[in-house]
Amino acid sequence: MSEVVPTDTTDTTPDTTPDARIVEIQTRLVAVNLPGNVRPYKGGFNAFIGRQYLSRHKTEREAWEAIAAFHRLDTTSSSGADTLFAYGPGWFDEREKSGLVRCVDRERSIWNMHIATSALVNMPYRKVQPIHIQQWVGWMQKKEAVAAVTVGRKHGEERRTEYRPTGRPLSVKAIRNGRGLLRQIFVQLMIEGKITSNPVTDDIIVKSRATVVENDNDTWTYLTPAEIEALFTAIRSNRRGRRTQVEKTIAIFAVAIFCGLRAGEIFGLRWRDVHLDAEVPYIEVRCTWSGKPVKTDKSRRTVYLLPRVRDELVEWKATVDLARLASNSRKPRDLNELVFPSPHGGAYAEGYDAEWADTWRSAAGIRECVVFHSMRHTCASMLRMGGPGFPKLDLEEIAVWLGHSSTSVTQRYVHLDPSLLRDPVAKLYTFKLNAANADHD
Repeated sequence: MSEVVPTDTTDTTPDTTPDARIVEIQTRLVAVNLPGNVRPYKGGFNAFIGRQYLSRHKTEREAWEAIAAFHRLDTTSSSGADTLFAYGPGWFDEREKSGLVRCVDRERSIWNMHIATSALVNMPYRKVQPIHIQQWVGWMQKKEAVAAVTVGRKHGEERRTEYRPTGRPLSVKAIRNGRGLLRQIFVQLMIEGKITSNPVTDDIIVKSRATVVENDNDTWTYLTPAEIEALFTAIRSNRRGRRTQVEKTIAIFAVAIFCGLRAGEIFGLRWRDVHLDAEVPYIEVRCTWSGKPVKTDKSRRTVYLLPRVRDELVEWKATVDLARLASNSRKPRDLNELVFPSPHGGAYAEGYDAEWADTWRSAAGIRECVVFHSMRHTCASMLRMGGPGFPKLDLEEIAVWLGHSSTSVTQRYVHLDPSLLRDPVAKLYTFKLNAANADHD
């Protein structure tokens, strides 16, 4: 008779069930895009904010609690199912699945930066009133703007995006974008029957801050003809130590100024859409950042090339072809290749400005209020005034050229030089002087 060995029914498998509190804190950190991580060290756990050491704790949960306290996260109140914090992520997922909204990533960024970090997100949405929205606007007006910076490109580090303070308050446009997103969320809540009225009313107006303009020239947001020439001269005179070829940089700014394309349309341009050998050269605007389609039907358009930009594109194309021959590449040109690829060969990240703010604006001695998007304003203004190298067009024609939905949008882009108003008035004085001379004769 065999001996019966008693079986130990005790389960020795370690419990790997994650702590619900830790999961809650981690989920909240991801939702609001805040840094925080915990690492085991010598029998304990160290809490970090990004790369910065915060504190040491006996348990992992205590370390995560310290991170939550550092960021002042009220995670206990966010667990309610009737709060914006609980409703928002699912709402974004549904919009993305529908395929009807092309800027969900941008909306998520606005949510993470300006809504998920506010006290408003933890309130039950049924109790949100217009006064709470107004308080949120006031909180936004006190916030400091941040700039996205990509780091980790050297020493094999993983590339990541950090948000660094700029020392400037949030722009009015950023506050209005956040307010508009809140309005859309509450509209959907009304459609679903979860609330009876929208607290984001038209009475809540985001007003711009009063500013004192010491120099009238600072109010101009487009390049004058002299500044356009100063820009190209500055680029040509800085041939050494540049990461980007001179011909490429000149072609980028030529397309921006003389074609009026948006930044995404410039860096999403393919060679298949550039027709330099046509009787009247033109480009087809079809793609934006990373190959995404342009945002509206009117944005998909044909833009005819002015002689200046055509010449610069021809020179840049010749430079690309010479580089191809120098590398002994027998492969024919792929028409799907980007006209302006990054140094790594792919597309530039959204927000790239061809080193305008870091290098070329100061090198050309141009006012700080002029940003890369001002090139589009420059094109509209020169087309309206008939600047050097530009035809003179009316407002409806400029709207089609820029791909605007209506002329009311184009009016915000067209700026007239006040000196142009001098000649009509001067003619009246000339007429009066001629008439006086005639009377004396």
